[in-house]
Amino acid sequence: MAQYQDRPIAKFPAVDGRGTKYMITVFQRFIRTGAVGVDDDWLPGIKKYRTHTGDPVNHVEKGKYRLLDGTELTSDDPNAL
Repeated sequence: MAQYQDRPIAKFPAVDGRGTKYMITVFQRFIRTGAVGVDDDWLPGIKKYRTHTGDPVNHVEKGKYRLLDGTELTSDDPNAL
């Protein structure tokens, strides 16, 4: 069975059309490519976006995001992915 870790790689603020502020954290999945205990090589995989409350966020494009309820978020922060 493959081992993996979800690691935070970025954090940035975003805002919706009503001015509500969110903090978004981007997690990237890293998958172990070597034998456990022998080789600690990790391959970067998919990225997951979450709000500060843990709600999933869809990445539309750099600086544009959408919550599952359809709320659109934007960010001009340099750390936004």
